[in-house]
Amino acid sequence: MIELFVYGTLRSGAVSAHLMEDSELVETTCTLPEYTLISMGWYPGMAAGGDTCVVGEVYRVSDELLLRLTDYEGDRFDLREVRLACGRTVMSYLVHPTIAAGQPHIASGDFLDGQ
Repeated sequence: MIELFVYGTLRSGAVSAHLMEDSELVETTCTLPEYTLISMGWYPGMAAGGDTCVVGEVYRVSDELLLRLTDYEGDRFDLREVRLACGRTVMSYLVHPTIAAGQPHIASGDFLDGQ
């Protein structure tokens, strides 16, 4: 089991939230202001570097579910450690920096804000 920070379509109420049904919601939180949240159309990407606190949820997920989520996220994302505002470090899917370049930023840090 690992703790996974989700910030886009996997969050509660979002289009792909059903994929998280086999996991346990730990908390709703945000990252330290060390990331950039970008719009990639109907889904977001979070990139390392920046000054945005990204809003999301932490789930406790099994290794099996993590494999399914990695397939879902595809080759545009890498599973990496992220730092939360509370001081904890968890895993999350970050977009490759080359993909993030030139994409519009979501200044609020909350993909579901206004969705």
